[in-house]
Amino acid sequence: MGPAQIFSIVGLAPAIVLLWLLGLTAQRVGMRAVSYWLIGWGALLGSAWIILWVPSAPAIEPVSFLLSSLVAPLMLLGAYEHADRKVPAWVLPMGFAIGVLRLCVFELGAPSLASAIAAITEPVLALYAATVAIRWPEQPIRAIPEIEKLLGLGFALYACSELVDASAGFAGVLDSVVWGAWILGAFPLIALQISLHLLRFGRSAKANQSAAESNAQRLKILTDTSREGFVEFDDQGVIPFASSNVGKLGGGGAEDLLGHRVTEYLRDALDSELIQSLVEGGSLTKTAPAAPEPTSHCATLPDGSQHWFEATYSTYRTTEDELRIVVRTSDITPRHLAETATWDRERRLNRAERIASVGSWEYYPKTQNLYCSEQNFRLFGLECREGPLPSTTFTEHIHSEDLAGPITKHTRRAPAGETVGLDFRITRTDDGGERTLRALFEVELDDDGEVESVMGASIDVTERLELETRLRNGQAHFRRLLESDIVGMCYANLDGSISRANHAFLSVLGYSEADLPLDWMEIAPEEFKLLDQQHVIEEMKTSGVLLPYEVEVLCSDGERVSMLIGATRLASEQALVIAVDLSERKRAEAYIARYQRGLEDTLARRTQELVESRDRLIESDRLASIGTLAAGLAHQINNPVGAILNSAEYALLCREDEEAAEIAEETLRANLSEAKRCAWIVRSMLQFSRGEPTEKWVEDLSQIVQRALRAIVPYAKDQSAVIDLRETQEEVILVQISPIQLEQALVNVLRNAIESSRCGAGISITISTRDKTARIEIDDDGRGIEEEHREHLFDPFYSTRTQEGGTGLGLSVAHGIVTDHGGEICIDSAVGEGTRVLITLPIAEPHEQGATRRKTGPGGRRDGN
Repeated sequence: MGPAQIFSIVGLAPAIVLLWLLGLTAQRVGMRAVSYWLIGWGALLGSAWIILWVPSAPAIEPVSFLLSSLVAPLMLLGAYEHADRKVPAWVLPMGFAIGVLRLCVFELGAPSLASAIAAITEPVLALYAATVAIRWPEQPIRAIPEIEKLLGLGFALYACSELVDASAGFAGVLDSVVWGAWILGAFPLIALQISLHLLRFGRSAKANQSAAESNAQRLKILTDTSREGFVEFDDQGVIPFASSNVGKLGGGGAEDLLGHRVTEYLRDALDSELIQSLVEGGSLTKTAPAAPEPTSHCATLPDGSQHWFEATYSTYRTTEDELRIVVRTSDITPRHLAETATWDRERRLNRAERIASVGSWEYYPKTQNLYCSEQNFRLFGLECREGPLPSTTFTEHIHSEDLAGPITKHTRRAPAGETVGLDFRITRTDDGGERTLRALFEVELDDDGEVESVMGASIDVTERLELETRLRNGQAHFRRLLESDIVGMCYANLDGSISRANHAFLSVLGYSEADLPLDWMEIAPEEFKLLDQQHVIEEMKTSGVLLPYEVEVLCSDGERVSMLIGATRLASEQALVIAVDLSERKRAEAYIARYQRGLEDTLARRTQELVESRDRLIESDRLASIGTLAAGLAHQINNPVGAILNSAEYALLCREDEEAAEIAEETLRANLSEAKRCAWIVRSMLQFSRGEPTEKWVEDLSQIVQRALRAIVPYAKDQSAVIDLRETQEEVILVQISPIQLEQALVNVLRNAIESSRCGAGISITISTRDKTARIEIDDDGRGIEEEHREHLFDPFYSTRTQEGGTGLGLSVAHGIVTDHGGEICIDSAVGEGTRVLITLPIAEPHEQGATRRKTGPGGRRDGN
């Protein structure tokens, strides 16, 4: 343990505890400003204590951020209390949030940023506390007392100390400078804070003493001639004066009350807002209300006895604007004891009625007055009121038929002294629900034989009547279910004897009611008897429920029948058994199984036929594409054939020249190359027509597009369509492709564009590059594609033109070819505006251009038009 740790234990730890205890004490006596300041200084020393222990325990360093971030908010809270201003609710949560933010930033590996946050927020809060403490700018600087100005200056020094401390994290300030800044900034401020409030507290005490003396003199004069007692207490509840009458009322001396808090005697008087405020808050607010009406309180006197007093509270303020409360009181202990006894009897009666859900009432027909207990109000859904009440308060909620019938008849004809009972319906006031009440009452007659009073009790029997009805209905339903023979049912004892069964159960087994009782062990096959004894009966005894299970049962003729058996225990030794005949279901299951196997075989044959049809359709569409490409193929072969003819004619013309041999050799080599080229074109077309993989090499994309365009031009003219080719790149765009396949993809897309309009489509083809990607955009002004069709554009065999001969394979094949070349094909369409198809292909890399056939293609000659 180093010197820093020893100093933290010996010096800082006691100081922290002392400051926090003093802060809590100051809070207790009402010095809130000093309380917040002392707790804040304790938090500051707590942060320093943690920092001193960081070398030994680095993991606790982030905790110092939470404590140090609370110092400035606590200083601001003290400043608000010092200026007698309302404390904002955001101050402490903001300080805690700043501390958590610094902790998170530190844990994320940015300690300098955590220090920067403190360097910004804490000095700002300290300077704001200075303006709050000196009440600036609410009052001008000249009007601020000198000592208040010193307090503001102390806060400014404290802000500088916070700035120096926070800057040490990223500015490299020495620890000695930081400690020195805190000594210079903290000690003057804490001295000013404590001295200023000690001075304020002294002045307050002197003023209280003066006011107490004057009030005591006035009260003494008033109480000397009064038969009531007077007691005075301040906003802290301390009694500085009690009249001599109070001693007579309480059986002791008035001087025994002086210096004590009124809550020591009236702690249970929570019906008074003044006493409640003293008990809960320890003091009264400036706007504490007086009690204009007398209130009753139980007071515990110095001799330990308890007396009840009726008190009236009045308030006034001294010249120092301090609150005083004067209580005029009289002893009502005998009256209170009598009232308490009455209240206790009523409370016990109301509680008993509430527990039993019984409401009592008393009705006087001559005056139409009605007295009811609290529970009777609850039964009708009414708010409790003191009686007497008009009888219509309750009769207007009784069903008109019941009121005009049984209630009137029983009330008028009931013999005196006999208990009469009847049921009637009511509509509750609170929830509008209809309930049924049962009333038991007695009639009392006068000397003339007229009804003088009716006394009775009511109870809610709605649930009881509903339960009885459901029970009767349930019994009837079960009887009908048993006799309806929908399922087999029987009563069986746990020993296996069947005492009662319906026809549905007996008929399946070939028995009748005359054969009862039956023994379950006699109708159970041998292989099931042991199972029934060990499992079924034991399960019924333990759980009371037997889940349905399938079992075979012997009929009277010895045949076996499959049944689904389930049971529930009704009494200790009896159970209800439900049995379902499974014979028909077994036969149905066998039939369904045979039918399902036939369906599966048929489905397999139909599936194979569909696969073969699909393959034929794909082959047909590919051959159709080959037919479309035939014109392009003829043009491609025409170029090398023309070159062969030209070379041969030239060689013949030069056969007499001296260089005829050399010219003939060159001509033969050139013709050989062009012949190979023709062979390559034919081979590629054959590979494509057979669905075989074709060879890929580097080609000029523009040439491919032009060949596809020439192949589709005749069809475009037949459909009155116009195609415009635009090239935005002057440089040659080289891509590694299979020309035949890509030409087919372009022909398929162009064919769809031509067919997009019925009266001649306008189509544009744009070739460009972007980010090492070649782009072919094909736009048409056709009718567009509906939104519900767009997600199926590349699905095989999906077509919106099936009635016009469409196969739904064109875009699917194009998508497969482009994807095979490492590219993408995207379609954007708007109904009524047209469609755009974007084909992107990767541009050939330099090493690919050198490693594959060049743009001149097979045979060594550049493709011509």
